[in-house]
Amino acid sequence: MERRDEHDIWAEGEFSHAQLGDLRRTHRLIQMAAGVARQPAGKVTTVFPASAEREGAFRFLENDDVGAAAIAASSYAATLSRCAEYDTVFVAVDSTSVSLTDHANCKGLGRVGISAKPSQGLYTMNALAVAPDGTPLGLVDQHWWVRDKPKAPRPKTKKGRYRARFRDKETRYWVDVLTDVDERFKQQPSGVRPWFQLDRGGDCWPVLALAIERDLLLTVRSTHNRRLRDEAGKAAAYLWSRVEGQPLLGTYTVEVPARPGRPARRAQMAVRACQVTIELRVSKKKCQYVDVYAVLARETSDAADRLEWKLLTTYPVTSLKEACAVVEGYAARWRVEDFHRAWKSGVCNVEDSQLRAADPFKKWATVLAAVAARAIRLAHIARHHPDQPARNEFTQDEIDAVLIFKKRTDYPRGSNPPVGRFVVWLAEIGGYTGKSSGGPPGPTTITRGLQRIECFAEGLKNMRQM
Repeated sequence: MERRDEHDIWAEGEFSHAQLGDLRRTHRLIQMAAGVARQPAGKVTTVFPASAEREGAFRFLENDDVGAAAIAASSYAATLSRCAEYDTVFVAVDSTSVSLTDHANCKGLGRVGISAKPSQGLYTMNALAVAPDGTPLGLVDQHWWVRDKPKAPRPKTKKGRYRARFRDKETRYWVDVLTDVDERFKQQPSGVRPWFQLDRGGDCWPVLALAIERDLLLTVRSTHNRRLRDEAGKAAAYLWSRVEGQPLLGTYTVEVPARPGRPARRAQMAVRACQVTIELRVSKKKCQYVDVYAVLARETSDAADRLEWKLLTTYPVTSLKEACAVVEGYAARWRVEDFHRAWKSGVCNVEDSQLRAADPFKKWATVLAAVAARAIRLAHIARHHPDQPARNEFTQDEIDAVLIFKKRTDYPRGSNPPVGRFVVWLAEIGGYTGKSSGGPPGPTTITRGLQRIECFAEGLKNMRQM
């Protein structure tokens, strides 16, 4: 029997439950996913150079009986199974655009980018599950849409702004994603609860009203200085004026990494928080009032680029520990930014796709999204859990290939080095030059290293079988 490698094992765990109407289609999906994991790329022809595999992939993607939603559902189920060991997981939600080439304007794409120089493509909103220790676990939802007409100019008057229903705007995708993810978690017997982490785009009345209606754990970075109401129901102060007047809960320190033109530093953050009743302006004549907690974490220095976090949350905050838990949870939202980078340019290069229509592209992009989430997970484990054995994430053939390639005499063939050291060696094969590259190894150099040793590892496997 042919021995399966870690890519085959991962692909089967990720997509074996896909309901595609025919078991042969599911087997084809698993084979495709394993191939993408070995050789991530935006073009099908790059992933599958052999004509038979390439033809099978194109037929699968162009099959109208196979839907992107069914492929994604299997990946979501695999992520939810990884979430089961926790009581609470963070769910980072954010949208992004995917630009694609469509010179003939025949792929069913829409406008992306600024109005002055728009390009063609799709928009997507992704929900990435993240463990309490910051380890990415995978996608739990993904919504696609096409912006098929120019974005209407923002009305100059409040009357004009309130007249538009949120269901007629892209705000609805925030509500749809939060609702779908909440339903998926409620159907899980483990009882794990999602804690949604949203950036400024989620600070809108439909999202906050939904959080109260469905009793969601949610944190969103504040955009608006909303009006408050006092206990008597009368107009009171504005939101952040009230919070700034609260007594100091305490301070904590955060390490700020170096950036171009700015050295690394240690920032001291002062924390204030309180419960508030905020006004949600639903329409010109209708308001809704909801009770939330506001957390303000501000750097104590007077620097022009000082850090400041203004967060609204449904998580009860009455102490410094609880306020820090809110800030740390929001920090997990950056994992979805890492995912978008790996998916679009760092690892999978999804925007390089040359598929001829939007539907096949969505299927292909869904598989690439699962691979990108896996790549950032490997990078995070190597950084934050470096003492784990490498064999937990890599096959022995891959480990031996790296040891031979790097001429490691301290670890003989068949050994199981710590994953932290192993990933550094693997990334060096992929072009990593140490901390001068900008920090620890990232998913791009790790994946590139895996691609370069794949043939070597395959040769070791064949030698053993012969």
